[in-house]
Amino acid sequence: MIALWHELIDAAGAEGYTNLRVAGCPTWINDGVPGAERWAEYEAQVSECFRGRRLIKLCQYDRRLFSPTVLLDVLRSHPFAVVQGAVRANPFAGMASARAERDRRKPDQDLEDALTRERAARVAAEAACRRKDEFVAVFSHELRTPLAAAVVASALIERLPSNDPRAVTARAVLGRQLEQARRLVDDLLDIERINTGKIELARERVDLAALVRDSVAAILLPTHVFEIDARTAWVVGDAGRLRQVVENLITNAMKH
Repeated sequence: MIALWHELIDAAGAEGYTNLRVAGCPTWINDGVPGAERWAEYEAQVSECFRGRRLIKLCQYDRRLFSPTVLLDVLRSHPFAVVQGAVRANPFAGMASARAERDRRKPDQDLEDALTRERAARVAAEAACRRKDEFVAVFSHELRTPLAAAVVASALIERLPSNDPRAVTARAVLGRQLEQARRLVDDLLDIERINTGKIELARERVDLAALVRDSVAAILLPTHVFEIDARTAWVVGDAGRLRQVVENLITNAMKH
């Protein structure tokens, strides 16, 4: 239809007509014509088609025949309006075409947004899998060390008499390595508790100096020489968690 309008305008110009006017009364909107629901978009496109042409399109809308919704769409689809006999620029013009363009692009935009979310979720999932693999590798290495030492100590205990000094040392090594393995498992369980929000913390008065001394004594071998210069310092916290932090710090310092 718009192509036909262009042909008619060009034909009228070829015949010497320089000022053209076309009038219409779109009562067909109310007749249930197929596609009538998109009439505002069509009107906006026709108005754009006439832009820059020496032609006036005059549309008449009887307020008694059209609903308020239709009349609002009329304002949005016509660049000028006749108000009290004078032609005035219509500030609402262009809204229909802009809305039609948004509606046209919305499915594509929705699809693009969905693809963007899917890509972001995939990247996050891949990163989480990498972190999990790295954690499992590190944890396996950390757990293998005390378990290997415990196996060696157990073998010595089985072969040696109970009163042999080497058996006594092996039993001490076995106890320490099993305790280290227990702490590693506790750390793993704590991570799960933190992720699920189920970790519980006690609140009690704790002497940090005494806690540090006890932690060092529990980890270091009798042959280690160490000196602790710590003054009594009372804090309120979870003694078990604080001891866990101190022991992890000491263990890492011994390794690295």
